[in-house]
Amino acid sequence: MIKRTALYVGGTLLLAIAREAEFNLLPVAGGLPWGIDKSDYASIHLILEMVAISISVMVVAIAWYGLARRRIRSANSLVACFAAVCVADLWHTVFYEGMPALFVEASANRAIYFWFVGRLFETLALLLLALGTRLRGHPLLWLLIGLAAVTAFSLVGFLNMDQLPPMFIPGEGVTSLKKAIEYGFFGANLAIASRLLLLSGREGAGVMRLFACSALLMALANFAFANYTMVTDLVNFAGHLLKIGAYCFVLAAALRSGIGEPYAQLAASKESLRSREEALRGLLEQLPLDIARLDSQCRYVYVNQAHAQTLRHPVQDLVGRHIDEVIPERNLDQAREHLALALSGQGSEYPIDFMTQSGQQRFLHAKIVPD
Repeated sequence: MIKRTALYVGGTLLLAIAREAEFNLLPVAGGLPWGIDKSDYASIHLILEMVAISISVMVVAIAWYGLARRRIRSANSLVACFAAVCVADLWHTVFYEGMPALFVEASANRAIYFWFVGRLFETLALLLLALGTRLRGHPLLWLLIGLAAVTAFSLVGFLNMDQLPPMFIPGEGVTSLKKAIEYGFFGANLAIASRLLLLSGREGAGVMRLFACSALLMALANFAFANYTMVTDLVNFAGHLLKIGAYCFVLAAALRSGIGEPYAQLAASKESLRSREEALRGLLEQLPLDIARLDSQCRYVYVNQAHAQTLRHPVQDLVGRHIDEVIPERNLDQAREHLALALSGQGSEYPIDFMTQSGQQRFLHAKIVPD
């Protein structure tokens, strides 16, 4: 169902792009007024980006402490790329139009530049996942590489912004260059989503589908950001919500791989162990041999039915009781001697002339095996 939906949505958008280059598919793309001025929208944008950055930080943390320890292939890719995404989104937030100046003047073009830097690293992370690439080495190494790469891009945004072509013209909207770049990301994310959906049929179906949904939502966000005329457009707001949704799917995939699957495997292991214990207990109950297990204090932990019949006590009465309370006095010293050997780590065997409480004499052969 997810595959069919993704292909349908992607195919529809691609056909629309091919039919007309200067169109607005979204009804709000022309700048639908919704009573928000730049200063108010800057605050709204700040909140949206803080949510997105928080999610990115969680992705990095889970990839480091959850995925890397389990040697999951995507661990270092997520650590490096989403650490870079955190920084790029932070600068995008700080330099968004309407925000106060910090080091340099805030402007739509500078914010768009850092938006593209963030999208570059996010798309790279999903591409590495789609290609099945494993970045080998310690997560710290890849964290530093990711931060170094985004720092290099940041220096361009700080120092050489005037040398870059404009991406947004007030009163006119996004430039043709920004449209081209957004559509490039749109196509790349759509291709990545298709690849991840194909992979979901072979390995880690649930996780791959979550990553595919992230790529699909990011493609829609890129499409939205290619079609607005004012930074306060409703379509701009919708694009940011789509980006947060994309991040949430990445976080969900990381949680599933790093936390959900290990706990599911642990639960399955416990259930398998419980089933085996029950099968073993059922076998021991059917054996015509006296079998018992004692703890280090010589108290019964387990007694099978045959041994309980020999001692003339119900099974439930024997568990938890000390051997001094159960074994006849004439056999007690011999039992203590051999149990002491078992507690020291030595196995032993010995014959027993056993007298039951009913006065019947039985000759037994005991074997004691230490844990």
